[in-house]
Amino acid sequence: MPRPTIRTVAAAAGVSAAAVSHAMNGKPNIPPATAKRIREIADELGWRPASAGRRLSGVVSDVGLIVSRSREDFERDATFVHILASVSIEISKRGLTLVLAFVEEPDAVLDTYRRWWQEQKVDGFLLLDPVVGDPRAELLAELGVPAVTIGHSPDTDRIPEVTVADEHTMTEVMEHLRQLGHTRMARLSDPDTTVAVARRNVLYRASHRELFGADGILVVSDPHGPVSEDLARIVTEAQEPIAILVDSELMASRLYVAAHDRGWTIPEHVSVISWEDSWVCEMLAPRLTALRPPIEESARVALDVLAAQLRSEELPSGRVGPRELVERDSVADLRA
Repeated sequence: MPRPTIRTVAAAAGVSAAAVSHAMNGKPNIPPATAKRIREIADELGWRPASAGRRLSGVVSDVGLIVSRSREDFERDATFVHILASVSIEISKRGLTLVLAFVEEPDAVLDTYRRWWQEQKVDGFLLLDPVVGDPRAELLAELGVPAVTIGHSPDTDRIPEVTVADEHTMTEVMEHLRQLGHTRMARLSDPDTTVAVARRNVLYRASHRELFGADGILVVSDPHGPVSEDLARIVTEAQEPIAILVDSELMASRLYVAAHDRGWTIPEHVSVISWEDSWVCEMLAPRLTALRPPIEESARVALDVLAAQLRSEELPSGRVGPRELVERDSVADLRA
């Protein structure tokens, strides 16, 4: 559905575009009854006056980013802060404006997207944290909104995506572990409600069967709760020193605490690798081995894709990466 313009309102009201502008801005040269009718029609069509300088030479002027996370998630997730900082810096480099909002109530998220677009607060959106069956893709496609997902989009036919070329990363991590003498690998996973985690679990299972000839240990954990029982289950099932891949450095830090509480040491009893990398990995003891994502490159390519949409150009979904394995001290060398 095309976004309504001042001309849409003018045609529906049977007046000039100038009359619409005057009515919406409270100018006295429009009869009150006419001004009221124009405003009512504008409301029905979902139109609001655009801010000055909405577009700059046909590229994005204002970029919308609506974050649907709890305050706790945001405050603890160093990688997510890195993503926000990289997006903001890239937008600033281009002389553009980031319009950012944190919306914790799930029911209010779609309303915020719709309202921002109808009120012409932004020219396009960046989407983060795509989930399985993400309703944002359907809404933004319905509204005809330029948008791009940073991460695997749940619907690439509707919303282009910028993804990390990590389809071989899981296999490469397991090969690295095999070279160090490991015979199995386990995975402690966030809930697979996000597209990224669901995809990661599929890759984990397939790669483990291919390289180790058996299904790997996969435990889904509460992202906010203790992982002591999850760790015990993994170690008990493995019956040997085991390397565990976790989704984030935050989960790794909780795993460190659980291991300490049970009298297990890292990496002697349990090796740990994080799918995300940040300054937190350097602060843990032992320092955490992790996979470093190309966050700055993702932000740059996402803005390229979004700007192309605003210029009505064909620019396909982007690919960046792959991730880089940063070896530190949390993985044991089991070679005798």
